[in-house]
Amino acid sequence: MSEKIGDRIVEYLDQLGKNNDKSNHCLKALIDKYGIVQGIKKNGDINGDDAFSDFFLFCITKSFKSFCAVNALIDNCFFQDALILLRTIYENYLILSYLIRVCFFSNK
Repeated sequence: MSEKIGDRIVEYLDQLGKNNDKSNHCLKALIDKYGIVQGIKKNGDINGDDAFSDFFLFCITKSFKSFCAVNALIDNCFFQDALILLRTIYENYLILSYLIRVCFFSNK
């Protein structure tokens, strides 16, 4: 790999890190604002919408916390352990994608 290409890759990775920090901040704000479990607020009298909301936010929160853990593991050179958590994030991505597609874009 030429030095010019190597410099471009490092620059690109630095930009990804900056965007990642912004994304994490926005995701944390979303969780802090809307991450209230509806079932607890209603003393266990949960309907389908509440269960959907609770599970959706659970997946988002779990992914966010796992991603923060991945960053910490990578910073400390525990790359293989980070890969294990990345699988969890990917599985949550699949679940969230399915929920969004079925619940928001299906013909009712």
